[in-house]
Amino acid sequence: MAMTNQGGKLRYMAIKEEGTPGTYSAPATADRNIRIRNIEPAFNIEFDDDNAKYANGSHAEDESIAGVQAMTVTCSTRVTYGGAVATVPNWWKLAYLCGCGGIGWDAGSEVAIGSAVEGISLVGRKAYDCTSYSVVIIEMEVGASPVFTEIQLAGCMGNMILTCEAPGRPLMANYTITGKINDVVDGSDIALNATTQTALAEPFLNSAFTIGGTAEQISTFAFDMGNTISPVYDQSDATGIKQFYVSERHPRFSCNPLAVKQATTDWLNLILSESTPTIVAPTANTQLTVIDGQPQNPGYGIREGLVNWEHTFRALQNGTPGSLTDAALTLEDTFEFLQGARS
Repeated sequence: MAMTNQGGKLRYMAIKEEGTPGTYSAPATADRNIRIRNIEPAFNIEFDDDNAKYANGSHAEDESIAGVQAMTVTCSTRVTYGGAVATVPNWWKLAYLCGCGGIGWDAGSEVAIGSAVEGISLVGRKAYDCTSYSVVIIEMEVGASPVFTEIQLAGCMGNMILTCEAPGRPLMANYTITGKINDVVDGSDIALNATTQTALAEPFLNSAFTIGGTAEQISTFAFDMGNTISPVYDQSDATGIKQFYVSERHPRFSCNPLAVKQATTDWLNLILSESTPTIVAPTANTQLTVIDGQPQNPGYGIREGLVNWEHTFRALQNGTPGSLTDAALTLEDTFEFLQGARS
């Protein structure tokens, strides 16, 4: 028999795109095929007054009133290959939840992802600002015949940060997801799907990392999609929220290249002249490209005993109308995460 206590290491999670935005669509076995790590939920239930008190002639307080009901979930996945250049990795569903969309490539031209030949890409466009998902987090009792408790969230969207902590470490995708609380109920187990991909993570090794076409030596990087996730309030909903959506995007890329002589790279001039070099971070099967990255006020430090810069780049639009930096993409594209190739 089971204990009544729930095991912290037994928690798991599944997501499903919603047919009607903001309406809970229960994830099932078909949807539990992502290797999700480090799931941390946090309730965000608003109360009207933390110091609620009427004039009762004493210091005793009365009830605060519960209002809008939401939850924030943080989690992560390793960045893995889909197994073939045109096969969508399962973890991309979480990227879609974070305002990304998938496109395909055929002979260097963009096609629908289902028609891809040479490769596929993640891009962030305004068309994907409100593609909301349902999320279920399962808490499980310890022991045999456990009860499974479901934390159900609807209308979810989030932000994604791609990171690498050191050379040789795997690329990670880290998510912060916000949704409205549909319910917390005892339910059923959701079996792990047989299509859960088993590809190993992409390590940051043998990477021809460049900024503006110049090879750089870095030990860490992070690409923050910079999504601002906002609620669509709706008083007719029991939670006070219809759904969440991406209201703003402020993508930023940060890294720490080793310093070199000014004749090789004149970082001060690049910063003060508002230069926008292209940043390319490849792995064996993928490539992150920041199309026009404008360096901001830098840091200056020492790592492994060597002088380094601490750069943050704003990921700007793809050139100007009629003069795109990358002619194969659209003006609003600020980055591309490519699996495979374009042609």
